[in-house]
Amino acid sequence: MGSKRQSLTLGKLCKVQGFDLVIVRAYASFPSEGGGVDRYITLHNYAKKNRIRSLLCVSNYHHNKKSYRDLSDIGTEEVVLINAGEYKSNLSIQRLIYELKFAYKSYKVVKKNGAKSVLIGEPLFLGWIFFFWLKCRKGTIIFGDFIDLMPEAYMIKFRSKLLFWLIFWPFYLSRLVRVKFLYDKVFTVSQSYADLILRAPKREDSVFYWGVNAVNKSKIFGHIIKVVYAGSLGDGYDIETLIELGKSRPDLKVVIAGSGPKSDLCRHAHEQGFITFLGQIGAIELDNLYQDATYGVLPYKRNSAVSMPIKFYEYLVHRLIIINSLSMECSELINRYKLGCNYLPGSVLSMGDAIDRSSNICIPEGVVKDLEQKYSVESQYKSFVSVIGNYIKVRNNHEKML
Repeated sequence: MGSKRQSLTLGKLCKVQGFDLVIVRAYASFPSEGGGVDRYITLHNYAKKNRIRSLLCVSNYHHNKKSYRDLSDIGTEEVVLINAGEYKSNLSIQRLIYELKFAYKSYKVVKKNGAKSVLIGEPLFLGWIFFFWLKCRKGTIIFGDFIDLMPEAYMIKFRSKLLFWLIFWPFYLSRLVRVKFLYDKVFTVSQSYADLILRAPKREDSVFYWGVNAVNKSKIFGHIIKVVYAGSLGDGYDIETLIELGKSRPDLKVVIAGSGPKSDLCRHAHEQGFITFLGQIGAIELDNLYQDATYGVLPYKRNSAVSMPIKFYEYLVHRLIIINSLSMECSELINRYKLGCNYLPGSVLSMGDAIDRSSNICIPEGVVKDLEQKYSVESQYKSFVSVIGNYIKVRNNHEKML
């Protein structure tokens, strides 16, 4: 594990100037830290391929593992690790403070490097400080990329919506101001977020999905019906219902992998024989886990503000039937293309019923291929970087005219 002292180092990057783009996002997973596509690592790499000089500012604290990173795992001089402290719960005051500290320290890096374009991975509640620095330097631009629906995500902590709005209205107002007045361009990770945040007609250059890499291996069909989930084990996830499913349905093998605050709960259930808990696994192990699985679960709590999680794409390309508790775009796509069934979060009966109802589903290969093409990393990030590059080009041309 990385130490807190070690992670304070910013390396040589603060001496380097002339970046076209600085990507500021606290939560990112490097290839050595787990499987799947990471939006900001991928965007950073595609920007460099397209000759956009990109610097990535991320936290030295891993969001899923809840531990400090080892600097030796990063392996690039174009990444700055920011020490903003730590938090144990994803939905806590401690995390809000962490967000504020990360924003301020990232701003110091941006200012020291003389950066002219910043893409902020929201939420970043202190994001307005970038605006005032950038706008004082004529011809600059700032982008916002909404990947989390904050502050609505905190609603799962409240029984009363009125109490939630009384407490969180300043954060909602802050987001509204950033979207309407501060950011020159706003991107979102799903059309549902675009509708809720932008409240504007659909634009193809505003929505870019997580993206997914195609899988070349053949699907293995075993005799055991395997129900899997691999990812964050945080407060917003319906892990308890998955464990109850394993306890009440001996005909199903429930497998959970990942790390987070609910790891001990999964470990205890594993010891009792209710589920199989694998802990944190890498890309190869994750791929092997999916090869002989039947169902992939998207287990989120009631009122979750997640719209299109990375697991949706992973399950799709691995030909898993999706059992989902989310609403918004994810639920709509599952119903439209018959990719699986939705269940009521917190209800083991509903989850079991969704599995039973989807037992005869056979997803047409043509549908999967079409969706694979639509959500592929290649198509999503080429377009994403192209839009960003056009804005940077306009800015550069404007500066030459001054």
